Amino acid sequence: MIKTIKTSESAKIEIDKSVFIANIFNIKNNDEAKDIIKKIKKENYKATHNCYAYYIDDNNLKVSDDGEPSGTAGMPILGTIKSSGLSRCLIVVTRYFGGIKLGTGGLFRAYQKASLAVIEKAKTVLIDCFPHYKLVFDYNLNNVIEYFLNKNNIKIITKDYDTKISFTIYTKDPEISKKLIDITNNKINVTYLFEKEIEI
Repeated sequence: MIKTIKTSESAKIEIDKSVFIANIFNIKNNDEAKDIIKKIKKENYKATHNCYAYYIDDNNLKVSDDGEPSGTAGMPILGTIKSSGLSRCLIVVTRYFGGIKLGTGGLFRAYQKASLAVIEKAKTVLIDCFPHYKLVFDYNLNNVIEYFLNKNNIKIITKDYDTKISFTIYTKDPEISKKLIDITNNKINVTYLFEKEIEI
């Protein structure tokens, strides 16, 4: 199961006259992250720093201090993403320097605070991968099938009525084929289609 953000958000904080603008994005891969970072840097070319971190999974993550002292920007942003339980997530924090140096500890806390501010504004969503199936059966079994699916909270995505009825469903129940065959006395055709991510 994956927890990520649903829509992009922005948050701004000011610390000792420096302005920190945090932007959060949902990303699916490294290339998408790179494109967004490039766009943010272009839009904020007058900024002192455009620091970022993204976390897709344990094998796809990156941090950048963009000229800030090592470990004071990218790492606190990444830490905030991970401690919030988020993945497929990019945060870029743009800093406009206000003339007062914050020190390494102050910078770490500032980037952390900016990241937290934008995460708190963002709507999150849970995503899981579900096997999808096609069910084909005669009309006289319609009530039995619908009752079984509703009782077991199995979502019907599509319904087609032709010479026979055809449903597309998704469920994590590994016994779904056996159960449907049992309740219909082997008068249903159950075909596995594919796995697809669904918002929960």
